[in-house]
Amino acid sequence: MPRIPRIVPWSSYQELEDVYNMLYFDGPEAEYRRDLGVQRVKAWKSRGKVPHAIQMTANFIEVQLRDQFAVGPARISQHELRLMYTMSFVRFVNGIVDPAQKGQFAVSVSVLAERLQLPLWFVELRHAGTHEYLPSLQVLRNGCRQALMWLHDFYWMVALKPDGSAPLTKSSMGKIRDMLGAYKDARKKQLKEMRTIKSTESRECSKAIKKIVTSISTDVIRDGLIPVLIDIGGIVPAGKKKRPTTKAMSLSEDLIDLWSPLLRNLDINFGAFAEEFIAALLVKLTLEEDIGIDKNLIGPFPAFFDAVDETDKNPAHSSSTYMATIAAWLKYFIETSAITQHNASSSILQDVVVDDILEHCLKNPNFYTRHLLTVISNTNPKLGESIQPFMSYIDNVLNTSQKKLASVPELNETDMEAELERLNNHVMQTKQMALENHSDRQDVVMSECNANGWSLYSESKWSACPLGCLPDGTVPRLEMPLELDFEPVMPERFEN
Repeated sequence: MPRIPRIVPWSSYQELEDVYNMLYFDGPEAEYRRDLGVQRVKAWKSRGKVPHAIQMTANFIEVQLRDQFAVGPARISQHELRLMYTMSFVRFVNGIVDPAQKGQFAVSVSVLAERLQLPLWFVELRHAGTHEYLPSLQVLRNGCRQALMWLHDFYWMVALKPDGSAPLTKSSMGKIRDMLGAYKDARKKQLKEMRTIKSTESRECSKAIKKIVTSISTDVIRDGLIPVLIDIGGIVPAGKKKRPTTKAMSLSEDLIDLWSPLLRNLDINFGAFAEEFIAALLVKLTLEEDIGIDKNLIGPFPAFFDAVDETDKNPAHSSSTYMATIAAWLKYFIETSAITQHNASSSILQDVVVDDILEHCLKNPNFYTRHLLTVISNTNPKLGESIQPFMSYIDNVLNTSQKKLASVPELNETDMEAELERLNNHVMQTKQMALENHSDRQDVVMSECNANGWSLYSESKWSACPLGCLPDGTVPRLEMPLELDFEPVMPERFEN
């Protein structure tokens, strides 16, 4: 039976991909590009029915733009923003859950959301906005970011795969780990034989590499293979004694020999591997723990589920030895890329763009990226001279932050109890002074109080009036001026 064609508002797959790139654009003129994406989705509505996921992506981004760039006369109040965010969430959850109500009896929204892998706190946010008080603006802003991330992984990443390839799952991630484990065992066996019988070939190692290269597609490299590869037990040894120290940050020959054949073959067979691999190392080198995705809040992703669970949220990944190992690999790639032009076989990755590493290190200064800047300067003295002012500035910033941390006093339990006692005494003294002043002024007539305070209204002038009116019959204006109708916004951390 022939398949009935599905009518879509976009004219080609390329147009759909262009709109996705505009909606999730992150770079210079981001607000302009995202607004173009929102306008394109609005134009699609005149052509036909737009998928709910695309409509909600455009709605959330439109509210974000309104929140971030509504300045001057166009500025809106916090209450209006909360209403817009809340309505977007209500329509988002209802549009996802309602189509799943196919039974004779209605099923609760939470049950349907769990079946659809929709985070339950999205449902709670919808319930609060519908039946209770409006959620705070901070919660709504964070929820909007998480909803866009959910739409990105559950809709866009699937819709943008014209070949119909399935997203990554737990089982597929497990297969990747098994293949890497088989290669690791075969390579260790080969290295051991090379020390005894001087053998340089291993059928098992070659077979393991071939299986990885032929079994993994290009779209799995970034979200599946690389997160497992840079995990503990991959290019970062499980034993801390085998990892580089923060002083040296140099890889051992054994670690380089262990992974160089696989990395070289992946670089040869997949053109974008080197770029994706270096980018993942740089992100891991500067990734902060509180920026990682919370699986309990978001729910399981179809892509890189285990990578999020074990890589971004694993406390061991914030250890100094793990970070030093990641920095040591980047240092090795920088140093070997400097001699690649003279001897191409000496480098594992052929297309290492040092400028990208330099840009990332300058934008994310810390102890490890500062060390990489020194490595870049040593390998390219001319470039090192040009970035020397930036390096001096980064040194001042790092030294200032260290001094601030060192100047913070450490309070023990005794000091905290003494401080608490002092504050209690101050409160008691204030209360005592208030009671004394009140007793001394009992005879003061209310009409003689401060003109800015309350005063007793003359009984002779008083007359009955409707509830809510002043004694003279006028209706007071109780609304706040527009410039004061804003809630205090707590400072938020910047995310990468």
